[in-house]
Amino acid sequence: MKKNSEDKTTTYEGNVTMKNDNISFENAEKVIYNGEDETYTIYRPKNFKILAAKSVHKTGKREDSHVIIYSMKEESVTF
Repeated sequence: MKKNSEDKTTTYEGNVTMKNDNISFENAEKVIYNGEDETYTIYRPKNFKILAAKSVHKTGKREDSHVIIYSMKEESVTF
């Protein structure tokens, strides 16, 4: 785990697993939490599940196909 107090992010690397009321996933390559805007940027997760979300968006960008952004504040998921 690496904390960066300048940009208020925390980076988790290697087999990151998370489960809360809205999403769950296993074995993500990397997760970056931004405390300022309350978002998780999730790289290459396995078994990603949306349990509840107010909105789901798709970027349509092929280069971002391995990245999922989850906003706790907005309860939204972007692929």
